[in-house]
Amino acid sequence: MPEKGLLCCWTSLISGFAQSGYSEEVLKIFCLMVKENLEPENDTMVSVFSACSNLEICQIEKWLTVLVELNIDGNLKSSTCDKVNNVLVYLYGKLGKIEKSRERFDDISDSGKRSVLPWNSMINAYVQNGYALEALCIFHLMVKDPNSRPNHVTMVSVLSACAQVGNLELGRWVHEYLKFKGRKGVLESNTFLATALIDMYSKCGSLDKAKEVFYQMVSKDVVSFNAMIMGLAINGEGQEAVKLFSKVQELGLHPNGGTFLGLLWACSHSGLSDEGRQIFLDMTLASEVPRKRIGGCKGVVLLLWRWSGSKNVSVLYQ
Repeated sequence: MPEKGLLCCWTSLISGFAQSGYSEEVLKIFCLMVKENLEPENDTMVSVFSACSNLEICQIEKWLTVLVELNIDGNLKSSTCDKVNNVLVYLYGKLGKIEKSRERFDDISDSGKRSVLPWNSMINAYVQNGYALEALCIFHLMVKDPNSRPNHVTMVSVLSACAQVGNLELGRWVHEYLKFKGRKGVLESNTFLATALIDMYSKCGSLDKAKEVFYQMVSKDVVSFNAMIMGLAINGEGQEAVKLFSKVQELGLHPNGGTFLGLLWACSHSGLSDEGRQIFLDMTLASEVPRKRIGGCKGVVLLLWRWSGSKNVSVLYQ
């Protein structure tokens, strides 16, 4: 183990394990740091959260028990307890225990909330569990706190919450905030942010703004194409969605299940039976698209029913 006072060595060790996929080793070292009353830095915590994101349910339950017991130790500094509570907020949220997550967030001291990390953990926990309004309430508290400043991770979660509840006004505010207070060019270069904006604008009925964000992106991946294809689909522009798919192929990107499902939704709601049939055939031949996922898509079922009634639909469940 690194020497007690060399925080940078602890951080490097944790980062190395996290990048190599050894999630439980990361948490073991984190617990050793806490027991030594060493306060993990923000960079350390980012690696810890990265490791936590890869844990299985049974592993989460185990580490929740370990961390809760660790936090009972009366010898820990308040700032160290804050870091443990931050991890608990994240893990409880990942497990769907949102009330426990909020309890741990409320236990974090005011000084602990000067970091953006606990705010991001709580907002994300609410969003991932379908509590969009609660996520936005936490964001409003964060914005009011003079010691806290949202970052791009915060904004991705907030935009997702806006998309869930159709809050176009707040979504626009986030867009403007990023334009004027974010890093120069962040909207064009950060695919996570741009994709979140595309999704938000599409679901809030502002398709022109979604297109604007999409076409201003410097680099597009399959996820950003998927968001734009689905945005076109849900706004009744199926033909344009199919046309955009040809661009995915031209760029040599590999379409995934999300790509095909967006296309099938577009075809089923725009009367594009021939195009939809060909896409469906391509999809069933693609090994990366699970059959169960295909059968669970409402767009697929609707499309097949429009072709030939129950005959084609039943094929999915054989």
